[in-house]
Order: sequence, then C-alpha cells, then structure tokens
Amino acid sequence: MRVFLFLMVLLESAVAAPVPDNAAAVKDLAEAHRNERDVIAQESMAQWTSVMGVTSIMGTLLTLVAAGAALWSVHLSRRALGQAEESVARTVETGEAQARAYVYASAASFSSEGPDILISVTNTGQTPAAYFQAGGEAVLVGDGKVQEAIQIKEYEKKEWPALGAGTTLKVKLAVNQAIISRFQSGKAQGQNLLVMGTILYRDVFGFHFETGFAFYVKPGDGRFRRPVANLPAFEPTDPPKGKSPYWQAR
Repeated sequence: MRVFLFLMVLLESAVAAPVPDNAAAVKDLAEAHRNERDVIAQESMAQWTSVMGVTSIMGTLLTLVAAGAALWSVHLSRRALGQAEESVARTVETGEAQARAYVYASAASFSSEGPDILISVTNTGQTPAAYFQAGGEAVLVGDGKVQEAIQIKEYEKKEWPALGAGTTLKVKLAVNQAIISRFQSGKAQGQNLLVMGTILYRDVFGFHFETGFAFYVKPGDGRFRRPVANLPAFEPTDPPKGKSPYWQAR
C-alpha cells in the first residue's frame, strides 16, 4: 500500500511538472530560415543585376555598331552617287567632244576681184557651228622672220551664219588692202606677205571656241604656206576656273 501511494505521488508530481516551452526555439529556427532565404534572394538579385548590366552594355555597344554601320552605308551611298554623277558628266563631256564642231582656217588665197585675202573656213566636226566670226591682219616681213612676226591679237571680226558639218566656206578677210597691193605689185622686194588672225565659233551645245591661223606667201609665188607656229586650236573661250572647259555656262 505504501509503495502504491509512493508511485501515485511520483505520478502526480510528474503530471504537475511544467512542460518545457519550445515556441521560442521554433521561432528562432524560422527566423534563421527566413534570413537565409533573404540572403539567397539578395545574392540571386545581385547576379541578375550583373547580368542585366552586362546585357545593357552589350545592347548599347550593338546600337553603336548599328549606328556606325548605318553612317558608313550612307557614306558609301553618297560616294557611289558622286562617282555615278562624275561618270555621267564624263560621258556627256566625251560625247560632246566627239560630236561638236571643229572650225579652223584650212587655206588662204588671193581674191580674183581685188587686193583681198580669202580664208577657207572648214568645219570637220560632226555637228554644225551655230555661227562663226573671223578677223585678222596682213603684214610684210623679211625672209626668216615669219615665225617671230606671228602674234595673235584681238581683231575686229566679221560674222557669218551657221557652218555645216564637213563643209568649207571661203570668206573675205578684212585686212589692209594697201599692203596687199604693194606686195602684188612687186614693190615689197625681199619681203613675205604674212596673214594671221583668229576664228571664233559656237557649237550646237552653246560653247564658244577659238582657233588661230597664219599663212604666208613669198614674192613671185601665189601659193600660201603654213608657218610653224604655236597657235590656239579649238580652245574654249573664258573657261571657268577649276572646271572642264566643256562645262561653261550655257
């Protein structure tokens, strides 16, 4: 009986003893897990931030590369356009040079109607000259002094209408008839008759050109000869500086 009572007392003591409180431990454990998750989340966000930063930098670089490529493409297009325009200009220039009129004095002779000089003006081009003008002078020079006496100057010119392609027209040159009469009469002993001047003409493209001429004849010989001289030949008049003479203002 005593043993039974003793056991009952122990049982009541055990039942009456306070149960340990585990709530704080559980709370601490949960807080630790939460902190760990926060650290993991922060590390993950840091990694994504780095990736996004690298992606942004790469995107900026790609944008710059694309912009540079676009600018280079525009540059190449402009250069190609400039080359195409230059090619077209050269083609036009070459075509005009091949087709335009080439007018010059092909021969000289005495007129049968008086003491005058006739100049044969020839157009060897493929197109007519819109008009041409001719002017010059006649002088007496000694033997061996013909070349040094040639001096092309500005002359008063007479004008004639269009000269067709491949045609020749004889025109009377307005020169000093007294000099011609003296030469033909034989009074200019030992002297040659030198005739020189220029021809100005306009082609069908609206450009003006100038050609010089010089002929001389010896005493007692009615045949005019060409001296060796550096004369202008089909030279454009007043060409714009820095440009081809074929691109004068029309």
